[in-house]
Amino acid sequence: MIVTVLLAEAIVPGNTNCLQVIAAIHAIRSPSSVLGLRFSFSRLPGGNFRHDDTAPSSGAATPRAGAAASSATTNTIVFHMQSARSKDRARRREAQTHGDAAPGRVDACQFGTRARRPGYNRRQVKPALPVGVRRALWGATWAITTVLASFAAMRLVWHDGLWLFMLGNGLTPYLYLPVWPIAAAATAARRKRLAVLAGLVAALHGYWTITPLLPRTAAATTGRTLRIVSANLLMVHDNPPLLAAELDRLDADVYFLQELSPHWDDELERRGFWRRYPFNKRLTSEDSFGTAIASRLPVRDLDVFWSAELPQMRGVLRVDDRDIALLNVHLLPPRSLDYVPYYRQGADDLVVMVKQLGANSFIVAGDFNSTPDSRFVARMRGLSDDAWEAAGSGFGFTWPNGMFTLPPMRLDHVFVSPDLGVLRATLGVGLGSDHRPIIADVARRMR
Repeated sequence: MIVTVLLAEAIVPGNTNCLQVIAAIHAIRSPSSVLGLRFSFSRLPGGNFRHDDTAPSSGAATPRAGAAASSATTNTIVFHMQSARSKDRARRREAQTHGDAAPGRVDACQFGTRARRPGYNRRQVKPALPVGVRRALWGATWAITTVLASFAAMRLVWHDGLWLFMLGNGLTPYLYLPVWPIAAAATAARRKRLAVLAGLVAALHGYWTITPLLPRTAAATTGRTLRIVSANLLMVHDNPPLLAAELDRLDADVYFLQELSPHWDDELERRGFWRRYPFNKRLTSEDSFGTAIASRLPVRDLDVFWSAELPQMRGVLRVDDRDIALLNVHLLPPRSLDYVPYYRQGADDLVVMVKQLGANSFIVAGDFNSTPDSRFVARMRGLSDDAWEAAGSGFGFTWPNGMFTLPPMRLDHVFVSPDLGVLRATLGVGLGSDHRPIIADVARRMR
């Protein structure tokens, strides 16, 4: 509604004032008004505030024309109202002409009583947050978005360059989640700079997290299919028979085992596991870095090599008159600044070894303590295919398997050379271990 008030000649102090006029106008405000009234005041010389005795007809001139026609001896208050419903407009004009207010001076108004629209309930109206609270909230969203944008930028220009950013990259599926509601809220509030920054970070998060989940075309393969199982046994497993029975059910051709302790070795010996997989090499340890490769197919040159002061294992598998190099890896987790140099050295050594294999076939599996968002896995993608990303479904989280109250991650991987195709990749249960086994069915690609 638009109300135009023409204030006539001289105001008489103490009798009538603008606030009284406004209070009177509030009494007839439009029921369909949403934002309230807007007032346009024009002062004419002389006179008191009075209602004009004659209401404007439907064909009456506009307030602008009425103001032009006013004279110094005419005291007029002209109301021009626009409503979606003509009957409301007629009723308001009737109230203006024949209402409770008598013609003449508007002296019956009482300031401070505000008329309300029909159906108006003051308790249902939620007041806006105080300015200070709103500023604090937007400041917090800016701070969060800036920090996350810094992590994203560091990943682009210096991947895993610092330990803090390395940890952030490991938490990529979770770390950037706040930017999605921030981008939506900033867009709704028309805060363009914040919306653009949060939107860019959200786009990167989607690319890093969702792209690996997209389905891929299954590889066309030929020859014998190999089932590969990589399992971290957990050196302190308190019930080895549970996991050992699961390994038997998986019926793999080649097992890559990590954290092989003496009691685990005894358990597998008792179950006849080593006899069923006679091509094996075992290194037991009282710490978390025992290792083994066990195969039912011929494997030669099985030996232990050391990288970053940790034992790793390798061998050469013979399948269909073709050699496939095997590497069983367990890297030190970069969970503290003291561990980071060993982790980096082990990862670098492994990348060098894979590069030296050149065009030869290979399968590299194990507990890499590296998420898909780490720099190490990114480098391995350039040299091989990640079995889970090639034929798995979902995120493929392997750790902590319910053992710790930490967000799940995929730390275990199977990498295969480009000449090998992955037909299927799944996860085992890993009863009693903090890692779930990863299973991959692999065969030679058709040329």
